[in-house]
Amino acid sequence: MPSDNDLKALRKSMEDRLGELRLQIAAETAEEAGEHYRDIAGEVVDAGDEAVGAELAGLENALIGRNVGEVRDLEAALQRLAHGSYGRCADCQGEIERARLKVNPTCTRCQPCQRVHERTYAGGAHSSL
Repeated sequence: MPSDNDLKALRKSMEDRLGELRLQIAAETAEEAGEHYRDIAGEVVDAGDEAVGAELAGLENALIGRNVGEVRDLEAALQRLAHGSYGRCADCQGEIERARLKVNPTCTRCQPCQRVHERTYAGGAHSSL
């Protein structure tokens, strides 16, 4: 389990990153609101140009989505920290290794449980017979 000093440093680091992400999301969202599809794609001459424009617009949305996901992970980690459950595996309730938390402060599983989770859900959501 991380020491009190480690937890304070982690909290500060997560709060700083959260602030950066919120500013970045606000800037990207404002920029995207000012852009229209035609502005991103330019004059669409043919289907190929249209596909490139759609890809560029989709990339902007994907970047914003990734940042929003990271914000959610950070907020959840800070909430676990506030409730005293930070550093506990969501699956086995064991301690998550300090080194693992240092590398990924938002992780929710210990390494063995994460391996099982990844193997179980590696294919994504799909039905099997």
